[in-house]
Amino acid sequence: MVAFAYTAFDAAGKKTAGEIEAASRQDAIRQLNGRGLIPIEAQEKQTAGTSAGGAGSLWPRGRPKAADLTIFNRELGLLLTTGQTLSQGLATIRGDDAAPRIQALATRLGQAINGGTSFADALAAEGTLFPPIHIGMVKAAEMSGTLPAVLNRIADMRESEQRMRSKVVSALIYPVFLVATAVAAVLFLLGFVVPRFKSSLATQADALPASAALVFQASDILNAYGLWIGTALAALVALVVIAVQRPAAKAVWARLLLRLPVVGNLVRYAVTIRFCRTVSSLMSSGLNLSSTLALTRDVIGNEEARQLIDRLGMALRDGADFTEPLAKSPVFPPLVASLLRMGAESGAVADVAARLATMYETKLDVGLQRLMSVLEPVIILAVGAFVAFIVLSIMSAILGVYDLSGV
Repeated sequence: MVAFAYTAFDAAGKKTAGEIEAASRQDAIRQLNGRGLIPIEAQEKQTAGTSAGGAGSLWPRGRPKAADLTIFNRELGLLLTTGQTLSQGLATIRGDDAAPRIQALATRLGQAINGGTSFADALAAEGTLFPPIHIGMVKAAEMSGTLPAVLNRIADMRESEQRMRSKVVSALIYPVFLVATAVAAVLFLLGFVVPRFKSSLATQADALPASAALVFQASDILNAYGLWIGTALAALVALVVIAVQRPAAKAVWARLLLRLPVVGNLVRYAVTIRFCRTVSSLMSSGLNLSSTLALTRDVIGNEEARQLIDRLGMALRDGADFTEPLAKSPVFPPLVASLLRMGAESGAVADVAARLATMYETKLDVGLQRLMSVLEPVIILAVGAFVAFIVLSIMSAILGVYDLSGV
């Protein structure tokens, strides 16, 4: 028997952790399921001279890509819909032209299924490859006999998440390119162009315009201390990134983002989409609202939203209206609480949440387009003004020298 450290959700949706002795990882997960727990992680405890098992040993050459896992769920769901058994579906994927890591995954899952392991347990045994939310959906689907539909729903959810992330990244690419180009242009001017003009104007330093003197001074500082400045900036960025990973800093950062003009609404829309889409998928898969909130908390991606979901779960366990904390919080738009309350009263929370997610996806698209339509010209004008200031300062210095010389 081996000791495993585990993390799991209980029937009330509360996260719990502890240790369990089992013959294998799959046996540990099976025991946890027998206790009514939804396992999130089960890792063999590390001892002297040995290394803990887990996801790292499963993927010595890297994990499967997120897009490949989405296709895996979609293909397996379609195969099960056509009447194939789970074992047959995995064998079909294994013999298909899937990515090698997906074929290896299908092989391991097929071996576990043929050995009598449930599909949810087999997924959980893959370490962190499959998030708890997916494992919880599969476990509920196996009990209700709706695995094909749930696998397709998981694929839909993953595609929606990847699509939203792609939209945000695509919207930011051009502004980031503009800023990077601007920084490179300014560094080139100050580092290489300005020093050449300064050497020819050195004898007239006292007669230089104030703007030209400022540009020359900035060039001197950059050439003398550029490496130190760059190192200090890199260290500062690293410290900020490390600091933001702390729970207290995450909460402060989340509150700050929500209160920024324009950007705050976009962050609010993104959090709302993820929350509503996850709630809809989990409840449509057969999970109760308490377990749904517990699983949603760990995938929401916003510290203030996590704290709010904790309050929703507490209100639900106390028998109160779980939407009341939603209405009082600035994290979600007011409409979300109103419609979810009506959905809870009519027993249609999953359907209402799905409609809300679709509606706010449209709002996010429009908001991103408007932000970029304003941000791009502002960046271009700012860059142009800064470069023009440097060029005009140098030109004014040159013209001033010519005037003094009587040319």
